[in-house]
Amino acid sequence: MDQVSDPYAKLPRVIGHIDHLGEVMQNELLKDSERVLINAGSTNGITVGQRVVVFGVGPEIVDPVTQESLGRFEVVRGIGKIASVMDRMAVVECTDIQQDRKVVKGSSLLSPRSMFSEPDVETITIRLPFQSVALGDLIRKV
Repeated sequence: MDQVSDPYAKLPRVIGHIDHLGEVMQNELLKDSERVLINAGSTNGITVGQRVVVFGVGPEIVDPVTQESLGRFEVVRGIGKIASVMDRMAVVECTDIQQDRKVVKGSSLLSPRSMFSEPDVETITIRLPFQSVALGDLIRKV
């Protein structure tokens, strides 16, 4: 198949120009969507606490006027940090959070005591999962 008719012919060159540290491997091993396993570790300079972006490579964008390829864009799956590192792999933990939520503590808002006192409010932070992460998605420094 020649390069003109092969839709994947340009892909390695395009990805080769995207600065990245590693790729997402099997995240079924981690059993959640808040962490992903990547194929880079301490031998690649990865360190615990390093902040990274997990992203996919979007479709090719073509200028509607000139028909020139403008390249591909990053589809961000989430922001994370390196949680643990091995020689050739690492775990990235999502650090995206939902805005802090205030929740009312106590057994009942309708109790007689709640009518005469301020409710006991607790602020909680909810960590968001990576969004639609896929095998082969890329990792780069923030």
